Amino acid sequence: MKLILITLVAMVAMACYQYQLSEPSVDGLERRAEAYFEAMSHWQFLDMYGFYPAEFRDACTLKEFTDEARTTFETIQKNMKIDDDEFIDFEVIDVRIKGTDGVHGINLLYKGDVVGTFSETEDLIWWTLIDGKWLFADYSDDGCF
Repeated sequence: MKLILITLVAMVAMACYQYQLSEPSVDGLERRAEAYFEAMSHWQFLDMYGFYPAEFRDACTLKEFTDEARTTFETIQKNMKIDDDEFIDFEVIDVRIKGTDGVHGINLLYKGDVVGTFSETEDLIWWTLIDGKWLFADYSDDGCF
């Protein structure tokens, strides 16, 4: 009888833990988005690639993703007249979730100063919760970016 009771308590505890892992939260999305943009800030393309859902990774290889990301980032860096050894930082702002969809804006920071803000509806960054993990959902259907 004691073994059955311990087993039931353990099953309930595991179910509660699993529920907490998969329950959408603003804090969870904010932490995930900050990790993604930290990787982006330092051109860590492999890390960034891991934030995308399987359907994206099936359509866009890591090499394609890396090549397109590098080209895009180099263009941004050139247009903003940023030296090669300097980085653009990102600040995640205005995080909101509805069900398993999440959205937020970003501030672009250069040397600690805000040089751009993307918080209007058309500029928001979209995420989706899949299997308890926030994944980047703001990508094109016809290519990597």
